[in-house]
Formats: sequence, C-alpha cells, structure tokens
Amino acid sequence: MLENMVVKPVAVIQPFSPDGSVAWQAQELLQYFTYLWWECSSTQPTLPYGGTPQEKKERESQLKHLTDGLVQQLKRLPGAPAEQQALRQEMMATGSDFARRQLGFTAAQIDLIRKYGFFDIAAEFARQAQKFDPAISDEDIYQASRNVMTMNFIQMLLKLPVALTPSVFAYSMLYPYTDNYLDDPKIARDTKLSFNQRFRRRLLGEVIRPVNAHEKAICDLVAMIEGEFDRSAYPQVYESLLVIHAAQVRSLRLLHQATSPYEVDVLGITFAKGGTSVLADGYLVAGSLTQPQAEFLFGYGAFTQLMDDLEDIHNDRRDGQMTIFSQNAGRWPLDALTNRTLQLGHKVFDGMACFPSADSLTLQEFLVRCIDPLLIASAGESASDYTPAYLAQLETHLPFHYAYLRKLRQKLARQKISMLDIVSFW
Repeated sequence: MLENMVVKPVAVIQPFSPDGSVAWQAQELLQYFTYLWWECSSTQPTLPYGGTPQEKKERESQLKHLTDGLVQQLKRLPGAPAEQQALRQEMMATGSDFARRQLGFTAAQIDLIRKYGFFDIAAEFARQAQKFDPAISDEDIYQASRNVMTMNFIQMLLKLPVALTPSVFAYSMLYPYTDNYLDDPKIARDTKLSFNQRFRRRLLGEVIRPVNAHEKAICDLVAMIEGEFDRSAYPQVYESLLVIHAAQVRSLRLLHQATSPYEVDVLGITFAKGGTSVLADGYLVAGSLTQPQAEFLFGYGAFTQLMDDLEDIHNDRRDGQMTIFSQNAGRWPLDALTNRTLQLGHKVFDGMACFPSADSLTLQEFLVRCIDPLLIASAGESASDYTPAYLAQLETHLPFHYAYLRKLRQKLARQKISMLDIVSFW
C-alpha cells in the first residue's frame, strides 16, 4: 500500500492517461507539484546580491529621474502619433540603459523583449478590451494583459508567431468576467453556483441564453475561441477550459473567514487554480502540448499563483479569501513559506529547457531576474508578517531599499499613474 502512495517523478508522468483526458493530466501534475512543494527546503535559496546601501541609493536616484520623466511624458499624451512614437523610443532607450547598467539585465534579454514586441501587443490588447467593453476598469485590463504576456511568452517558446490571436484575447478577457467575478465577496454563493453551471454548459458547446450582459460577453468570448479552434479537431483546447473552470469552482471553498487549515485543501486548490490556468494558456496557443511542456506550464501557473497570493495578503485577509499566506499571516511569521516559494520557483524554471525556441534560455534568465525581486518586494509590503531579521536579510538581495519602493508606489498613486498607463505607453 505504501508503494502506491509514492508520487512518481515528473519525468515519467504519462500524458493523458489512463482515460486520455486533460483532466487526468492536470490531476497528475497537481499531485506532482504538491509533492515538489513539500520536497522544497524552507531555507533561503541562492539569490543575487542587491548591492551596498550606497549603490542602492545611486540606483534609486537614477530610477527617480527615470520615473519623473515617464510621468511627465504620460501627462503630455495624447499627442500626434509621430510624437508619441518618438517619446516611446526615447524612454525605451533610457529604460533599457538603466536595466542593463543598474539591474544586471543583459543586452540579449532586453533585445528579446523588443524583438517580439510584447509591450506593443499588451497596448493593442488594452485598446481592443476597451472597445469590447467600454465599462471595463483599468485594473481589470492590466490584470488580463499579464495573461496576454504569458501567452505571448508561450508562443515564443513554441516558435509560433507572437501575436494577439482571437484566443489570446478571449481567454485573457475571461479573467475579469469569471475569475474576478468568483472572487468577489459581495456576490452571493448561490448566484456564483448558478453562473458556473451555465458557463460550464457554454464551454461544453451548448447554445445558452445569457441572463445578462455579463454572460453575453462571456458567450461572445467563447465564440472567439471556437472561431479559431474547431472543437472536433482540438478537443484538448476545450478540455483545458473545462479543467480551469472546475478549478475555479473549487476555489469558492476558499471564501471562508474562519476555516481551519485542516478543513479545506488550500494548497491543492491554489495549485490547481494557478496550474490549470497557464496549462489552458498553452493549449489555447498551440492546440496541443508535449508532456514536458505541460509540466512546465502547470508548474509556472502554480508558482505565479503563489506570487499573486503573497502580493494580495492584506486584501485577502480583509475579504476572507484563504491562501497559504493569508491563513498564516498574523499567526506565524511568513519567513519559511516565502523561502519555500522561492525554492519552488527555481525548480519550476529549470523545466524551460523542454521548449524548442533558441531564445528559451534567454527568456528563462530574464524571468528569474524579474521574478525573484518582485517576490522579495511583495514580502516588504507585508513587513509586519515577517521577523525583522529575515526581512532585513531579504532586503540585501533587492536592488532597492524597501522604504524607497513604498515611496515610489505612493508617488505613482498620487499622480494617478496606473500600471496600465505604463504598459500602454511602452
């Protein structure tokens, strides 16, 4: 019996077995990455050195100059298209030079972002999103644009044209209409369950009568995917959508304010939601995936879901949303959980070698260089949830001081500059 409980290494997990479904594949990947989480050490992994206090101050002075210039340029928009393009090129050159000289990015990593036009596609997505739904918020567009960029990365890794395809647009737009809707504590549980039942029928290919404009938009988005991927030719595309939908439904169990860690599998639900989301990204980009590719995408999604949960600790605690971080915050320091999250991310990114693109290694290095500091910065936003010694040590691996980053965020908020404004400008 004990032998049957051993989790197989990821390299020998068989795809689509025994019943040939993406659901089975996702279940095996969930089992593996849960196992991997517990195998990760709770000690801090090797992280890059952030620099001396003086080096950080010099870096912060240069970043202040860069952000002041960006704010001024944003206030000058809109203008003539030629003027806008000239401003973008000027700021891109300045920002690229700062990233290379001060943050350690290589010329190859910076050129990679330029080469594939990721920011141009994100800006185009924002324009199309506002046309599709003039009432959509900047925050929702920015969140959805992050998924657009993930799908663009996958296109690049698979040596496919990097573009805003109908499925990239539609699946990314489904986030505000489904994921955020289900996470909204103001919407009654019964209302969400009824919505989920109708949404599942639409994903199965049924023609349903939308009960409101919200559901009509969802039906239209699913139709965009159907226009690109024939259901009979690409069954795994629609299986992956049903799998992420099922994970979203299960995530409703996390909306409880007073549930013990032993009543709900918070880690499993978290990994399933994040992992199946990016797994669906892959199927909606390529139509099919090899098992190693599916493994990396599921792991990447599980890890980035943890990153989002760390960033949202305060909002989740306020809204009664259970995550491994919000459940522990205020009870135990988050030091070990954060270390384990960093360890998991490093293991996940080792799996990028399975992709055929010659640029996969460059992208891997770029993502790791971005993600470690982002996770460390998120920890600094929840300083009261960490031991002072741990946070001080973690700060040594950040290119800036925590105090400076807080001031920068407050400054951008006062100027009413959103992340969507910045992405759209680039």
